Amino acid sequence: MKYCDDLVPDYDLTAEASKTIKDTAFSLCRRIFYRKKEDGAECVCSICGTRRDLTKTEKRVLQASQTCPTCHRRVKPSTLENYQSREWVIIDDPDTDGLNGFRVRYRWSFDKGIDAEIYRTLYVKGDDEYRRDCVKTLSAMGECTTGGWVKCRRSWYAAYADFYSFPDTARKTRRRYYEDMNINLKSNQVQFVKDYALSREQIGYIYAFDLKSIRDVLKYTGYIKRNPIVYMNPVLNVTYLDYLNRNDIPLADFRDYVAECRTLGFKLDKPKDFRFRHDKYADLVVQKANVVSDELIRNRVKSMTEFKDGDILIRPFHTSAEIIKCGKTLHMCIGTYVKKYATGQTDIYCMTVAGKLEGAIEVCGGALIQARGDRNEDISKNPTIRKWFRGLRKENNERNRSLSQATA
Repeated sequence: MKYCDDLVPDYDLTAEASKTIKDTAFSLCRRIFYRKKEDGAECVCSICGTRRDLTKTEKRVLQASQTCPTCHRRVKPSTLENYQSREWVIIDDPDTDGLNGFRVRYRWSFDKGIDAEIYRTLYVKGDDEYRRDCVKTLSAMGECTTGGWVKCRRSWYAAYADFYSFPDTARKTRRRYYEDMNINLKSNQVQFVKDYALSREQIGYIYAFDLKSIRDVLKYTGYIKRNPIVYMNPVLNVTYLDYLNRNDIPLADFRDYVAECRTLGFKLDKPKDFRFRHDKYADLVVQKANVVSDELIRNRVKSMTEFKDGDILIRPFHTSAEIIKCGKTLHMCIGTYVKKYATGQTDIYCMTVAGKLEGAIEVCGGALIQARGDRNEDISKNPTIRKWFRGLRKENNERNRSLSQATA
C-alpha cells in the first residue's frame, strides 16, 4: 500500500455521504453526560446538543428512565466529562473507481460538544491503493428536535422515548402500537409524566399499577428495569407492585396468575406461596379446558370408526387425558392437539399393537398429514396404516356421495 497524498485527488464529501456519517455518529454516541452540582446536576445530550440544569429529582429520573429530558430519545447517562470513540463507516461512492472507506473519530466534552473528524482510510484506483488523512471536520453536530407527547386519540396521550429517531413509516407503526396498548392515564398522571422524560416501560407501569406520583415510579426503578412491562386487564393498584417487588416475582408470571384467577372465577390475592399457587391454578385451568374438550370429543368419536387388522388396532382418541398420556409415552407433542381435535379442526388416531401403544396418526382434509411412533419416528409407510387409510378414504367418499344425493 502506498502513502502518497499527492497521487490522490482532492475529495469533497457529497451531501448524502455527509448525512450518512452524521447519522452514524449520532447512533454511535447516544449518550447524555452530566456532572453533579450542589442542587442537582448539569447535563448535556450528545444527540440534541441541549445543555440544561437538573434538580435532584430530575437527575434521579434521568438515571432511571435513560431518556433525554429535551429530545426524549433513549440515551445512556454517563458521568464522563470526556468521551472518545472511533468507529468505521463505509460509503460506496459511484463517482470514483472503488470504495472509499471513512473513519469517523469524534470526541465529546462539556465545553465543545461534539467535534468530529472524518478520515478517508482507503482509496482504490485500478490496481493501486492509497491512504489519505483527514478530509473533513464537523463541529456542533447536535440538532435539537422537540420531543414530548403525541396525542393519538382524544381520550389519551402516548408518551414516547426515541420516537423521533425512527423514520416516518416507523413512527406510524409506533403510533399504532400505542393505540393497541390503549393507555388511558388519569389527569394527575398525565401531569407528572409530562413534567419528566420517562421511558415507555415506566409509562406502562404507571398505567398498569395506577401509580400516582413520580416518587412511586422511582421507588420501583430496580423492579421496572428487571421486568419489561406486560399489560394486564384489569388495572391493578400499587399494593400489587409492592408485593411483586418484595417477593421478586416476575411480572410475566403474575400476569399469567391474574389470567388463571379470572378463568377459574377466583378472587385475585397476594399468596405467600406464589409459585405453588400459580402451578396449582395452571393445572386447574388445564383440567377445566379438558372437561370442555372431553365433552366435544365424546360427540365426535360417535361418527369415527375403528380399524382392526390382527393384533393392530387403529382407533380415535376418546379423551383429552388419553391424548396427553400418548404424548408423554411416545415422547412427542401430540398433547398440544387436544383443542384442535375437540373442535374438529383435525382428526387424530392412536395405533396399538397387541394392546401396546405404538403410534399416533393425524388426518385432516382427507389427507394423511403424519404418522409418528416413539420420539417422532415416521411410520406413515407402515403397510397396515396405508391399508387403513385407503379404507377410511373410501368410506368418507361414499358418505359424501350419499349426502350429496340426499340434498340434490
